[in-house]
Amino acid sequence: MKTLLPLFVLFCFSGVTAQDYDFGKVTKAELEQKAHLTEPEANAAIVYREVKTRFEQSESKGFYTETDVFERIKIYNKDGFDYATKAIKLYQGKSNNDNDQVQGLKASIFSLVEGKVEKEKLKNSDVFDEKMSEYVEIMKFTMPNVKAGDVIDIKYTIQSTFIANIDEYKLQERIPVDNYSMSFAAPEYFVYKMHQKGFLPFKVVSSAKNRAMRYSYAQAAGTGGMSGGSVTSGRTIQDEITFKENVYTINKSGIPSIKNEPLSGNLNNYIAGLKLELSYTSFPNSAVNSYSTSWDDVCKTIYQSSSFGGELAKTGFLKNEIGAIIGDATSRDDKMKAAFEYVKKNTTWDEFSGMYAREGIKETFKNGKGNAGDINLLLVAILREAGVNANPVLVSTVNHGISIFPTRDGFNYVICGVEEPNKVILLDATSKNAPDILDSKLLNWQGRLIREDGSSNWVPLVPTKPAVSNAILMCEIDADQVISGKMQKRFTGHTAANFRDNFRGLTNDATRKKLEKYAGDSELSDVEVKYMDDVYKPVQYQSAFVNTSAVEEIGDKLYISPLLFFATKENIFKADARELPIYFQYPQQDKSLVTIGLPEGYKIETMPESIALSIGADRGMYKYTISEVAGKIQVSVDNTISQPVFLNTDYADLKQFFELIVKKENEKIVLTKI
Repeated sequence: MKTLLPLFVLFCFSGVTAQDYDFGKVTKAELEQKAHLTEPEANAAIVYREVKTRFEQSESKGFYTETDVFERIKIYNKDGFDYATKAIKLYQGKSNNDNDQVQGLKASIFSLVEGKVEKEKLKNSDVFDEKMSEYVEIMKFTMPNVKAGDVIDIKYTIQSTFIANIDEYKLQERIPVDNYSMSFAAPEYFVYKMHQKGFLPFKVVSSAKNRAMRYSYAQAAGTGGMSGGSVTSGRTIQDEITFKENVYTINKSGIPSIKNEPLSGNLNNYIAGLKLELSYTSFPNSAVNSYSTSWDDVCKTIYQSSSFGGELAKTGFLKNEIGAIIGDATSRDDKMKAAFEYVKKNTTWDEFSGMYAREGIKETFKNGKGNAGDINLLLVAILREAGVNANPVLVSTVNHGISIFPTRDGFNYVICGVEEPNKVILLDATSKNAPDILDSKLLNWQGRLIREDGSSNWVPLVPTKPAVSNAILMCEIDADQVISGKMQKRFTGHTAANFRDNFRGLTNDATRKKLEKYAGDSELSDVEVKYMDDVYKPVQYQSAFVNTSAVEEIGDKLYISPLLFFATKENIFKADARELPIYFQYPQQDKSLVTIGLPEGYKIETMPESIALSIGADRGMYKYTISEVAGKIQVSVDNTISQPVFLNTDYADLKQFFELIVKKENEKIVLTKI
């Protein structure tokens, strides 16, 4: 039997791979399945995903793509109900004719009721549109009355004129994908480069075939030949051509889910997928038109846009306003601060990303509202008018991912950069909580600074200076083994911004209750927060505390963890192995100084030893120092992560580093009676 079982399992998998899936033909066996075969903990699974893209042509659109999508999803439990909601991303152009369109949307949910298969179709009332940005809309729908065990079939076609921007073909998801089939067929006139990403290996098969297509185009008087998708005025020509069609296919089964490991950042950067880049077009009787480009070319194109560099050229309205904005500031730093504070206080971000101005910087200045492009391009314009060397910096947000080749779609946000001889000061006027650091959503490797002369270069987005959390705690142990005292904490950089995000607007009592969640069993009182609104100073708070459970009495001895509620209780890295990089976002330093007065009649019998640990040169360190000074215990801890991103090959060292920290910080001091 030991030899037959693997063959049986292989046979089952082969049967699944060879199965033909038709929309609406869900089997009773699929509905009866209680758990996934290879990932029994999965909440849902993609039973089958088929994505087929082909090119079509019309006089009004020129060449465009049609992508047929068919998915079958199995829901195993209530935690998988989210997969009953589908979001389809649609790009928006300058006219309705350029907008992506969904055609033939059909969806049904299948349930097993008293041994019989029942079906419920998607209703039009369950479909709605959601604007993601000025250039992207989301068509969203949720299958009604979903239950554990249900199977969902979804089918639709996306029609798109954005042939240079082919959406990534995603093989992998956060749930297993049992069977995946993809094809991309392009006329020989369109030449694409392929870029594979992710850690899962897969094979792309290339082939070619002949195809006949009827096409039509408008022809101006005196012209002839086939148009490469551009529309001219004149009479309509209809004809039929035969051309070679290049086809790329992927067929893969048993694709495992990608696991959301601790501190992994944006999983979309690591999932297996295929991205197609339009390299060039070559139509009959036409010159070759190259689309492959460098980042310099991309940036020049963006800057030349009327909604980008064109906006920065229209700053005449600021000449009579700059004096009131800058005031008596004369130094560059003072001018920068005055302009930054003015834009922050006088504009409201509409929550839309974007690197292009939508309202226009003059309208944003006048009406006080706009997207990220409006607000930060306005800041650039004001600083330039004040004589400060400011330039826009293109950024891709963490959720948007990291572009793997030069493309305008690689960026979706713009900030302001002020150049110094050895660094660039980065400013985002949509963020209210920090003066010279970026929101965590923007800490995505590097951005591209573009100057007025068309030159550009990369600038790091992640700060080199660590965000510091500094804590001081002074307390006494009384005769009843109750610990009481005072503590204060001080935050800089991103830790200060995070504190402001979490506590801004709370009452004193609400602040106290929220802080108690981080103080173990301690009760806090007399909480006072300083510099919550002054973002140019470190935010800090202080409070009194009482703890009745931190001291453990066994016989005539007392046991206590000297770091109290500052101690790290568990290691976030629990898995034996790691597939993804480790993403700390930014350098960080956590410092604590604890002083504990000994209770009367007791002395120290044993206490932990001081240690120093290191992950590697300039990557991370930990220092724990403990001593007795004049009847008091004093513990100092410095835990610093200097390198924001570690490779998965560093995982074993990181795991051991944090294991030693947890062990050390939970060691106890033993006090015995004198």
